[in-house]
Amino acid sequence: ETTRRIREDLKCEVPIVALSAYSHIQEKQKCLEAGMDAYLTKPVKDNDLFETLEMYAPAAEPATIDMDYLKSIANGNTEYIESVILKVADNLPREIEELRHAVYENNEEKVNMLAHDMKTTFAVLGVSHAVAEPIRFLESWKVSPKNLIKAGKMLEIVESVGAEVTFQLLDTFANPN
Repeated sequence: ETTRRIREDLKCEVPIVALSAYSHIQEKQKCLEAGMDAYLTKPVKDNDLFETLEMYAPAAEPATIDMDYLKSIANGNTEYIESVILKVADNLPREIEELRHAVYENNEEKVNMLAHDMKTTFAVLGVSHAVAEPIRFLESWKVSPKNLIKAGKMLEIVESVGAEVTFQLLDTFANPN
């Protein structure tokens, strides 16, 4: 009943996870139909709990640009490295802004395309590990109330990593030594 009121009366999409000692499939189905996002039974297995928490509250991994990787793919060509740094520092914030708007407009085709394009950018910088899960999710995102919540969480990670690497790029360009 509480979940129904949160969803219907308050129109709130906060993740709701049921925790119950009752493990019958009918009870789980009833909870999910009421609007809950997940259902865990006691005793809770650590792995199930962590997977559920990660799904609804993923954390961004630290992202440090791998300049050695960038230098290796550029074969030491400093002009190429500088052009990549300037292009990414200039374009990435705009692309992330476009991604945010596409998510909020439920434009799944544009979200899929932008996420796919960003995958290359993050890979060239050697930070694809920090956004692997969010990019993978957003590349194949389909609009649904449940996926909209997760898309917002994934977007937050991409924004955080994007801001971090943009700062690093600008700092690297300002201090090339």
